[in-house]
Amino acid sequence: PAACLSYRETQRFVFSQVSTRSVMQDTVVSDSICDYLLKAGADFQIPTGVTHLSKVLWGRTAFEFNLTRFIVPNPNGVMNLIIRGAAIMPMTDQEQGYFLFGGGKHSCPGRSSAFVQTLAIGVALVGRFDIRGEDGGLIKVPCMFRSRLGDRRGGRQIH
Repeated sequence: PAACLSYRETQRFVFSQVSTRSVMQDTVVSDSICDYLLKAGADFQIPTGVTHLSKVLWGRTAFEFNLTRFIVPNPNGVMNLIIRGAAIMPMTDQEQGYFLFGGGKHSCPGRSSAFVQTLAIGVALVGRFDIRGEDGGLIKVPCMFRSRLGDRRGGRQIH
């Protein structure tokens, strides 16, 4: 389970893509400031980085790596992994904002293969090698720089 949780949280934390969709009918979307009319036939883009790092969806720890973020208790008190869109568990706001490899009918058909390959390589590296920093201690996670859509300040450092 720790490998699956690490994969999901790592992807949420660093994955950045832009999905393009077409508006099928006139639609109004709102934020706390304004209403926006999306006209039928127009194309729009959805940057995953905005929702993957949203404090509204993920809380004050949105910019922190949290290995237990995708664990929820079931009614019996047992901790379960959240399975996106599973019929037995309705999607939370967080899950709706986590669309790795696309979403809905536009999900990447190779996403499961990519998951298995990434996990297999990661587990093999961790299990077979003694990986240390240059000083022999823990490896320091580098500071990442993620630009944000509409951020005039030029982006944000993520630790």
